Amino acid sequence: MRKLNKKLVLSIVALVMISTLGIGKALGYFTTHTNATGGYKMDLGFTDTKIEEDVDKDGKHVVITNVGDYDCFVRIKVFAADNLKIKYNLGKDWQESDDGYIYYNKVLSSKDKTSELNIKYTLPEVNDDNKDKDYNIVVIQEFTPVVYDDQGNLIANWQQVYETE
Repeated sequence: MRKLNKKLVLSIVALVMISTLGIGKALGYFTTHTNATGGYKMDLGFTDTKIEEDVDKDGKHVVITNVGDYDCFVRIKVFAADNLKIKYNLGKDWQESDDGYIYYNKVLSSKDKTSELNIKYTLPEVNDDNKDKDYNIVVIQEFTPVVYDDQGNLIANWQQVYETE
């Protein structure tokens, strides 16, 4: 009888051990979620521009540099006092539009500069009311990244605009 009990006990222990080997996999099968930690920082680059403005007797000279990693389109808007007469020397690369903006006609490649836009101004006649008055010509510059349409053509999406200070 002892011999029978010993065989029975060993069989039960072996059965229990074998059945516990499969429990981990079975529980893993029924797990509905998992947690993970860690990550990797990705640098996808950016698009940004810098405006350079110089003023002399011939006007305000504006050049925009693409300091970002991707190509972009640029435009500017000029604000000045009503009694200050403004005239643009656009050259072949700039175009004045009916919406009040002046658009650069080309794609501005990364690390490239626009051609110069000269904003000529004529001060009003000096009289007692304005002899000590200062005049400002404010240039607002905006850019939008180059995007492609369904046919692969470059387009400017001016609904997605970025301004630089």
